[in-house]
Amino acid sequence: MPSHLDILVGDYRRAIDANADACRADEKYVAEHGARNFYSFYMMHNYHSLVYAAMFAGQFKVALDAVNRMEASLPESLLRIESPPMADWLENFASVRVHVLVRFGRWQDLIALEMPSDTDLFCVTAAMIRYGKGVAYAATGDVVKAQEERDALVQAVECIPASRICGDFPNRYSRVKVSGAAGNPCIKSLLTKIGLTSCCKLELQCWTASLSTAKATTRRLSNTSRRQLNVMITSYTPSLGHGCNRHAMHMLPC
Repeated sequence: MPSHLDILVGDYRRAIDANADACRADEKYVAEHGARNFYSFYMMHNYHSLVYAAMFAGQFKVALDAVNRMEASLPESLLRIESPPMADWLENFASVRVHVLVRFGRWQDLIALEMPSDTDLFCVTAAMIRYGKGVAYAATGDVVKAQEERDALVQAVECIPASRICGDFPNRYSRVKVSGAAGNPCIKSLLTKIGLTSCCKLELQCWTASLSTAKATTRRLSNTSRRQLNVMITSYTPSLGHGCNRHAMHMLPC
């Protein structure tokens, strides 16, 4: 728990150390007692917190290593347990790789991601992959494919059941109330249904800004876009839910 404070004051090194220790303790526990139980949720939270701290610290290798270990601890057989409904609680963690790749501008890695074979089980993951691919195509100037992924994301979020938890706080997608995002009803719909807290508003507006930049065939955001993005970052940073500005700054080209 102290690592939450470390994040808030910008001590990402200490947050990484604390959550790395927690993950090692979790792995020792699982080695003795197994992971087919509700404790898996707490494991995912520790991995996610480690990833989050590493993303803020700019440590790609640490973040990616944590994602690999998280995914190894989240087998499909665990998600298929219906009582308790493990997929509703845990499946969203399978989408964290997308956030890491977006944060570090790994566009080709995002484009190369494969959709899950079972998009009903991995519905949040499928939606986030669409999001990541859309950002990647927009960032690399492929406007047509970026728009295709945006349209596919609209369809993907329709498949997310109301019971599914999105983010590692207990927010069901149907419970999150979001106001309009820049007057765009499409984005408003996505925000309401994905339910990744208000941080998702920033992420999707960054995607829109990136797509607009690609359409203008320029590598630089306009001064107006930069000012708007700075306002969004300033507005959302104090709450610091997981991911509130994790994708923002890399969207500002050099």
